[in-house]
Amino acid sequence: MNYGGSVFKEKANRRARRIWIIFVALLSANYGADVANHLRGTSYYIVFLVLCWLPIISGEILLRVKGFDTDQYKFNLVIGYGIFYTFVVCTTESPIAFTYILPVTSLLVLYKSIRFMVSCGIANSLIIVGGAAYRISQGFNSASDMKNYQLELACIILCYICYVMSIKHLIESDGAMTDSIKADLHRVVTTVEQVKQACNTITNGITVVRELASENTHGATIVVDSLNRLSDHNSDLQSSTTSSNEMTSDIHAQVNHVAEMIEQMVSLASTSVQHAKVSSEDLADLVTTTNTMASLSG
Repeated sequence: MNYGGSVFKEKANRRARRIWIIFVALLSANYGADVANHLRGTSYYIVFLVLCWLPIISGEILLRVKGFDTDQYKFNLVIGYGIFYTFVVCTTESPIAFTYILPVTSLLVLYKSIRFMVSCGIANSLIIVGGAAYRISQGFNSASDMKNYQLELACIILCYICYVMSIKHLIESDGAMTDSIKADLHRVVTTVEQVKQACNTITNGITVVRELASENTHGATIVVDSLNRLSDHNSDLQSSTTSSNEMTSDIHAQVNHVAEMIEQMVSLASTSVQHAKVSSEDLADLVTTTNTMASLSG
């Protein structure tokens, strides 16, 4: 990943701002205790507070106006605290006052810029040299003081050399991590391509299944329609069969009725034959009688 991204700039500014405020609060409390113990004057402490907190206030305004990912915040930090540090180095009698810059300069590693760190190291060395020259002009020129000035300058230069080496190592580590991340990204892209191909294959399969399902649905619709028509035909056939059964029953009843009528006609015919026979016999008797009467008449 690129450290110059806005997200990482914002993180660096927030962390530097947090540590800066804590350190300035500690210095303010320390020098406030000196004022309470009458070790320093009130006017000196007021100037101290103005130079100490004014850069923080201006930095807060800058972050609110430009955003927390602005590159200008680190310059506000270096210049503002540099002015305050120059004032402290030139006015304090403490031999460890030069170390007040170290917590702030260690924050500059967050920005991982070798050029920026080297520039700050040169400016800080000039402040140490200028502060030593000012104190020498004020009469602090004993052998012990000169030794302290030399140690202060050497300590500051060594610190900045360590800072630069640390930044260089971090940049090289980022480069190695970037190569590793690129390899991982390549593998991820390859995997994504494979997944994409698999998804395309699955999509094609789904399309085929969908087409088959559509065809099956169409075939099922045709079968259902055929079954419906067959059911209708079965209903018609059942109706026709029922009607035929009814007609057969009627015909059977009529046949039975005709058979009964034929039996009656046969019975009547038999009766008629008998009657005809009787009538014939009677007629023969009548003819006989007539002939007899005719004979008698003759």
